[in-house]
Amino acid sequence: MKPPDLTKRRKMLQDLRVRLLARQATNRPRTVLKQPQAFLTDVGDALVYPTCGGECINPYVASKEQGRDGAGRIGWKQDGWSAMIIVDVGRAFDFLAWYRPLTLATATPQKPTLAALRLDVLWTMRRPGVCSALHFKKMELEKVGTLPIDKERLRRSFLDMRPGTSQAINNISLANALSVGPSIPAVLMKPYPTILGIEQILSG
Repeated sequence: MKPPDLTKRRKMLQDLRVRLLARQATNRPRTVLKQPQAFLTDVGDALVYPTCGGECINPYVASKEQGRDGAGRIGWKQDGWSAMIIVDVGRAFDFLAWYRPLTLATATPQKPTLAALRLDVLWTMRRPGVCSALHFKKMELEKVGTLPIDKERLRRSFLDMRPGTSQAINNISLANALSVGPSIPAVLMKPYPTILGIEQILSG
């Protein structure tokens, strides 16, 4: 290379070095978990939550009104309630918390009480999901009591209960498992196992 070209190349490399060093200085270290995620709820906890046409609140939108109703239209507005019982919890790699809910098959017009949940109503086993404290608050989940889940009865009623490792790794929200009828048609709920009456999986 000719001297002018070498000078030009040297200047270009110096400029590149300055930019690379500046980028390294401004890059923040990645946030990593230093301890296992705390469980926000535990096995047996009964939680109720508001619905619109069977759809729970979308925790990813700025306000619940920006979410979709049971017909897929934007403009979420509460017209009912649903409930879930947490039947299993765990941590992927002993760090990432996940939860498996058993939900009512269909939303109800009245806010469920713990006594009402123990009547002969239809329950549907759903896939596990994760839930941050922020999502817990935005979905307006409310604990109404705790039920004594019998693990052996639970296993007999639901034979294929795989841990939520995959959902925890892929950060799949519990919100994906909380929509119920009429938002989810009965034909689409058929693949999910059901029980009539929560007493079938309770101890005592």
